Amino acid sequence: MRIIISPSKEMSKEPPISNRLPEFIDFAKEFSTGEELTEDLNRYQAIHLYNGLQFRYLREGLSEDDFLFLDDYLRVISAQYGVVKPMDGIRHYRRDFTSKGLYKAWGDKIYQSLTKESSLVLNLASEEFGKTITRYATPKDRIVTVSFFEKDENGKLKKHASISKKGRGQLVNFIARHRITDSDFVKGFDDMGYQYNETNSDASKWVFIRPKD
Repeated sequence: MRIIISPSKEMSKEPPISNRLPEFIDFAKEFSTGEELTEDLNRYQAIHLYNGLQFRYLREGLSEDDFLFLDDYLRVISAQYGVVKPMDGIRHYRRDFTSKGLYKAWGDKIYQSLTKESSLVLNLASEEFGKTITRYATPKDRIVTVSFFEKDENGKLKKHASISKKGRGQLVNFIARHRITDSDFVKGFDDMGYQYNETNSDASKWVFIRPKD
């Protein structure tokens, strides 16, 4: 199993340094310019550099051993670096797939890397980043997209950015704490009041619902 998530635009100022380079660093250098990277030449652990809402929920209460576990199973999809492992060293950057030509530049490199690693990809990424995988999927691939909803007092399901970011981060946190390597056990996620909803789920789509606070 490999879990994919989106990066965040918000980044920490001085997280731990890492000298381990991402898989596609040489390819990434081909279309990078000085204007797209800050002047800070240090490289930082990706899991601590990204600091958006998803990553704050993801990191809460985890140990260094938990992060090492995630290094084997979690991948951040990056328009700058392609595929980033949690302990990879990356720089502060300002780039996403809305930049013209980046989907074409990366092509199927990200998809090939991930599907080579595992026959199952648990997709917790936003559509912008997730389609670097899903647009190349074949019938033999197993890609499961996970969604998070809140149910109001009238039974209506609501989904918005903050619900998704919190849910994605908390699910990765749950996987790390429980050392989950079998996807079937992911359905046991119950943090924050979430429950797997079989009615709204299928083989390629898993839905988790929680009551509105």
